[in-house]
Amino acid sequence: MGDLEKSGEERTYGSGVFKPFNGSNFYVRSNCPFTLTRFTNNRVGCDITVRRGDNGLLVQLEIIINKVRTVVQNGSVIVEEKRLESHPNTPSSRTVSLQKTAAAHKAKQ
Repeated sequence: MGDLEKSGEERTYGSGVFKPFNGSNFYVRSNCPFTLTRFTNNRVGCDITVRRGDNGLLVQLEIIINKVRTVVQNGSVIVEEKRLESHPNTPSSRTVSLQKTAAAHKAKQ
């Protein structure tokens, strides 16, 4: 059975609560980065790492899929060390234009 065929979900919320796939909640108080989940499906690797601040709230989310690194931190999204631009036609300054980034990534391939 492949990793993605397993049921359940893993999540983190609040100031340090984690719910792993087995459903048993636990609390972690640390500002060190740690792996939330790691799996491979059809030879594509995925790693999700989180880091909390001293107050326990998330300050960084790192997602690596097929060796492409995406970081969400301080209201910014950075893909392969390039900051994504806010979309000018939306009311939210945090709305990201992913079409431009996807086109640039596709052109690199």
